[in-house]
Amino acid sequence: MFTPAFISTPKSSDPTKVLILGACELGHNLARAFSGLGVEVQLLGESTLPQEHERLLEIVREIRPNIVVPASDRVSVAALQRIEQEYPGSVAPSSRAIEAAYNREVMRRIASEELGLPTSKFAFADTLEAFAQATEELGFPCVAKPVENTGGGTNFVLRDQRDVGAAWKHLKGQRSIIERFVEFDAAVLMLAIRSINPADGKLSTWFCEPIAQQHEHGELLGSVQPLHLPEQALDNARSVTARISNAIGGRGLFAVELFLVGDDIYFSGVSPRPLPSGTVTRVSQRFSQSELHARAILGLPIDATLTSPGACAFSSRVPADIPREQFAQALSTPESDIHFSTDGGTVAMATADDIHQAWERAIKVREILLNH
Repeated sequence: MFTPAFISTPKSSDPTKVLILGACELGHNLARAFSGLGVEVQLLGESTLPQEHERLLEIVREIRPNIVVPASDRVSVAALQRIEQEYPGSVAPSSRAIEAAYNREVMRRIASEELGLPTSKFAFADTLEAFAQATEELGFPCVAKPVENTGGGTNFVLRDQRDVGAAWKHLKGQRSIIERFVEFDAAVLMLAIRSINPADGKLSTWFCEPIAQQHEHGELLGSVQPLHLPEQALDNARSVTARISNAIGGRGLFAVELFLVGDDIYFSGVSPRPLPSGTVTRVSQRFSQSELHARAILGLPIDATLTSPGACAFSSRVPADIPREQFAQALSTPESDIHFSTDGGTVAMATADDIHQAWERAIKVREILLNH
């Protein structure tokens, strides 16, 4: 992976250039993070992000970035592989890491077969008959997801055999992974940051404090940090996170989703970039997940210090007009903040002495804002 010998600012005759693919919320956050580190940033918007491999390659040839950072699911793995072939080490963290994260079959085989990580029981199917047989063998309830992990929210929970037809229709006949449903105590997000250790110049891994994802009926409501884990469970979580991020390789922030069952940890998935549930780090840590991702990609020192227990609560419902008094009332909640994302949603954030109070504050801010 490319490591700049100099961080050459836009004032330089040959500035360090980063091309971010996707002007989504993550893309904008990364652009601010890289710009703050003195790097020249080019942000390729969703509307101008080409699907054709050759056209994207032409844009890269024209801009000639040192580093290409995907921030959108619309970027195909094949296109990134073409870019990396022509400009070795330019894709962050790597095209292999992105391929593994975007393809649940590749990722699950790496985790289960190559690394022997604990996972829920699973099977793959590309026909209705194979799908029905897999659900029968795994038992109910089970969860079906498309193999291509594009963040489209197409998971389907099957309660019994009667759901098979509806699930297959919901998945649009795509090759799918079917997983045995895990009765977990908590859905855990571990953020691992792989960068160069200034003490010895070698690649090292840092961990943020565990994050608890708050779900309801399969929908992500928000998250809190830090989640207290028993010592053995924390060791297991860090071990699984380190092994999977090392296996797919590259530098950057890796968001690893896990299930906690007692002291046992089950691997669920990994993203080679920040996830929405990591948004809580904007208020709970010295540096947010996007800032850590940018620092790691550039090979800079990492500080994953937690500064306060925090929480964030999401809402996709945003009033078009909010009275200033109502806005002020929401922000009068102690240690709170509001962020309107470029994707059209709202994030209510808060800190407190503990995660329970922080979560109550974040929910309060969200409810005040929406009750108009």
